Amino acid sequence: MKSVSKDLSGFRISAFFIISITLIAYELAVMRSFAAGSWSNFGSMVISIALLGNGLAGTLLTFFSKRIRRNINRWLIVTSVLLGPAMSGAYILAQYVPFNPVMISVDWTQFVWISVYYLIYAVPFFIGAVFIGSVFVSLHERIYQIYFWNMVGSGLGGILVLCFIRIDSKWESFYLPPVRSVLTTLAMSVSIGFLVVEGNIKVSEFKPISYARHFPDSPEVYHSYNPAGEIYVYKSSYFHFAPGLSDNASVNVKQMPKNAFLGLYIDGNGPIGIMRKLSTDEEKYIDYLPMSAPYMLRDVAYFRKFTGGYPLVENYTYTSEGIKSYMQSLNPKGILSITVWNRLNPPRNVPKLLTTVIKSLKMQRINNPERHIFVFDSLLSTATILVKKSPFTVSEIHKLLQFLNKISFEACYYPGIQEPEKNFNTILKGYTGQFLILAVPLVEAFGNRSSACTPCVYILGFSGCTYCCYCTLSTCIACIL
Repeated sequence: MKSVSKDLSGFRISAFFIISITLIAYELAVMRSFAAGSWSNFGSMVISIALLGNGLAGTLLTFFSKRIRRNINRWLIVTSVLLGPAMSGAYILAQYVPFNPVMISVDWTQFVWISVYYLIYAVPFFIGAVFIGSVFVSLHERIYQIYFWNMVGSGLGGILVLCFIRIDSKWESFYLPPVRSVLTTLAMSVSIGFLVVEGNIKVSEFKPISYARHFPDSPEVYHSYNPAGEIYVYKSSYFHFAPGLSDNASVNVKQMPKNAFLGLYIDGNGPIGIMRKLSTDEEKYIDYLPMSAPYMLRDVAYFRKFTGGYPLVENYTYTSEGIKSYMQSLNPKGILSITVWNRLNPPRNVPKLLTTVIKSLKMQRINNPERHIFVFDSLLSTATILVKKSPFTVSEIHKLLQFLNKISFEACYYPGIQEPEKNFNTILKGYTGQFLILAVPLVEAFGNRSSACTPCVYILGFSGCTYCCYCTLSTCIACIL
């Protein structure tokens, strides 16, 4: 018996190593299932479910260790054969649990469904842990070697890499009897069959992507998997994105694009607006978005754009290390363009993001970081931060200021700014330049007046208005300008 155990020890260690990989990989797969089908923050409870299965297995091994030692081969065979069907079966059963995180604060039965998750997913972790523990028991004299392969396998499982290692020189002497071969093949076939037939993740009806799938016109135009998650892109007239679009676009763009943005969903969360390819007649629309600012500097060869939400939440896009990596990918004249919503009152997300940008520039040993930043915004809309690898030149600043005047945005900061330009007359002047053409026909129709209308003088203090008309409300065109 001892010689047989010695011959089989290499095979047991190999199986032990592969199952160590499998269990960690399965744990991560279950986390991904929660992220895509429900919400990612509930995926963290998979760790406690795995620990529950391991704890139950440890209890079993403690009370039945003598029986397990006497029948160690049977325990190893049974647990290894059952592990595959248990993993696929638990995964499929969990998709039918009607857990709804939205109702957890008002419906106590949601806690029951969480318990059901624990019961279902604890089974495969329990079986896997029994196998792991049985190997520890059978090869206790090689505990250090066993623990080493357990840690290596668990680490490799995290990146889904399987390594086949020849551990023992007597590996080829192992012979798997026909009955065990049939059982192993059958277990693998059943596990794969389960996943093929019922392996789709059941997405919660309260996930944002579920709403998109119910739009009358929402064809799926793209689907893929990558390290960021499961990616879906939908096209629909119900998506309305125009981050920071200037009001002047409605006057200067003859053909406003319809459905200019597609909806991007990552693990069912979104939508994130991504612009489709515009026709030649629609391309002028881009000139009135803040993200087009770097294009105004034609000599800048390369830049990156990021359009996102409030960087006060846990978002690793807006860390100093992240910004540093973006800057390192730029060429010497490249620009990093970051556009975020600026609707908080009092404003706090943009100053925090600016602090992060400055810290990142200092991490890169860039002297005088204030010469590398240009910031502009629109009231209760978006703020854009341009970060240039080299200092902004006077001509570049002039071009950007011309662009801001064109779209009626305000410059918050740029190198050499004398004072904050938060001035209502500045905003009014920008709109006047766009809408003045509308006043010309009115002047020709009604003639010039030397004073403003009574409502304008009383409410806004206008005087000496030269473009005034008698409309039904008797309001001065200056009110519109």
